[in-house]
This record gives sequence, C-alpha cells and structure tokens, in this order.
Amino acid sequence: INHPGDERSDALTKARFSRAIRQALNTIVASGARPVIIRTVAPMPVNYQQCIRHHVIFREPYRQEECDNQNPQSPEKEWTLPLFDQLQKEFPILIVIDPKKVQCENNYCSTALDKTPLYRDVGHLTDFAAYKFGQEYLRDIGNPF
Repeated sequence: INHPGDERSDALTKARFSRAIRQALNTIVASGARPVIIRTVAPMPVNYQQCIRHHVIFREPYRQEECDNQNPQSPEKEWTLPLFDQLQKEFPILIVIDPKKVQCENNYCSTALDKTPLYRDVGHLTDFAAYKFGQEYLRDIGNPF
C-alpha cells in the first residue's frame, strides 16, 4: 500500500508483490546486472534463545539437539514459492538461492554448528553461521554465480 486509505486484502497483497518484484527484476535486468533472490533461512525455534541462555547462565553442557528445531515450518509464504518458480521461467538469468538447502536435511534444520548457536536473533543468522552455510552451499551445491 502507498496511502493510508489504500484497500487491503490478501489478494491485493499478492498482486502488488507480484507486480513490484517483476518491476524490480525488469529494472535490474535492464541495467545489465543479474538479479538474485535469497530465500529465507529456517526459522529460529520457539524458546530457542531461552534454551541457549539457560546453558550459558547455568554453565551446563550444551547438547545441540536440545535446542534444535525438530519439526521446522517454512517462514515463507507458501504462495511465494510458485511465484519464484514462475519468475525463474520469465527471467532465465535470475538466481534463486535457498539457504535451507544446506541448513536443513530430512525435515531437520540445524540451529547450531560445532556447538555454536547460529541465530543472532529471530530473523538473522550470526556472521559465523552465514559464513559456514556459504561454505557448505559452495561445496554441496556449487557457486550459483
């Protein structure tokens, strides 16, 4: 929406998002650059920070599986996934990077590597985690560029 009185609905949100992302991709491609979309990481589990703090405060041994997310849900809106597929067809040079390809395996998403917590806060990985996942992505999937 652009103005306080603009109409709001799920359908309008989806249409506006679809139109805006296509405009952005057209602008990027017209500039001669290659567009890249980086999808979201797996969400931080509920009570994850409390679990980590508990181990730090009480100096208890940290067991990764204790604070890990055993049954992750995608933080992405499900309607965006087919949209990204369609955008890759419309914009063949578009690169879509999915960090969950290295963060998650068999419905299990890591929340720690080498006993080091991965989340800075609810929406962000630590620098360590981003670096490690980047290395794993390059090793397992290859350089998308």
